[in-house]
Amino acid sequence: MGLNTDQWLLFLLSGFFIGMAKGGVKGLGMIAIPLMAEVFGGKSSTGIILGILLVADFLALPYFNKHTEWGYIRALLPGTLAGLISGMFLGNYLDDQLFQQLIAGIILFSLVLMIIWERKPVDVGLLNHPVVVGIFGFLCGFTSMIGNAAGAILSVYMLAQRVPKNSFIGTQAGFFVVTNVLKIPVHLWYWKTIGAETLTMSLYSIPLVALGVFSGIILIRYIPEKTFRYFILTITFLMAIRLLW
Repeated sequence: MGLNTDQWLLFLLSGFFIGMAKGGVKGLGMIAIPLMAEVFGGKSSTGIILGILLVADFLALPYFNKHTEWGYIRALLPGTLAGLISGMFLGNYLDDQLFQQLIAGIILFSLVLMIIWERKPVDVGLLNHPVVVGIFGFLCGFTSMIGNAAGAILSVYMLAQRVPKNSFIGTQAGFFVVTNVLKIPVHLWYWKTIGAETLTMSLYSIPLVALGVFSGIILIRYIPEKTFRYFILTITFLMAIRLLW
């Protein structure tokens, strides 16, 4: 794998952040995306991140499963499948630099959506229209396939639905278990970004991911949400700009 000490630290820190995000501290997962892209490259990083995400998903879901609102997941799934397929074909024809820039663009777009929601909440009735649900599902699928960056878009949708905190976390956990499992064949046989080395890296991440999940479960009870949200927005914006250039 040939990683130096700094790259190992970034990799393990990314695993910890992803674990915390799955444990309920939403936003930290977006910081991990540009970190991993910087270490492994844009497209290659998506396969490694997917392995880490699956580890985190299956650690977090048993805790939050009782709060999962599967109705939201079923409604989003058709659009999500269309987005996954579109991202699969588009991502296969991008070079690594364009892939990284697209990831950065997706992150910045997601941040804009989150900021818009902070300033002006969306009408809940509008969000239940089939066209709007389909658009959000497509965006979640496409951004998940291209850069594992659907968390912010799904967060905007769930926040706009005024879903309670526990249901918010549980529904995201369930959604990403389904979505990430669907992406495995693409990474294995079409993009070929999952292999023996990436699976080994995922195994190395398990202790930090587990620590992150359990830390997130504990910390989410005490962190002032508004202060934390602005911190995450700022840090993620700076890292996306760095990745873009």
